Amino acid sequence: MSLLLNSNIKDIEYERTGYGTELWMATDSGLTVASYNVDGITSATTYHRGNSGLLRDTISNVAVDAVHNRWIATDTAITIFRGNKWDTLYHAHRC
Repeated sequence: MSLLLNSNIKDIEYERTGYGTELWMATDSGLTVASYNVDGITSATTYHRGNSGLLRDTISNVAVDAVHNRWIATDTAITIFRGNKWDTLYHAHRC
């Protein structure tokens, strides 16, 4: 979670799964998912260009649909995170 201390959180999405409750946070340093219970945060993982299928680290929005796909938006791409697989659905090339 230390990465969040120096990041601007731009969007937060709540997800309840069979594993528990998670918060997905879009930041200017990547996408962080934090699992939590009544005692506080129990684990956290930050995804960025170096350890995921994200094309950029500056994430503007995150959404979770009814079947637990995570939709991640940057200024140049829309990426979907299904289970443990990353797919870029749209990538705008800058001139």
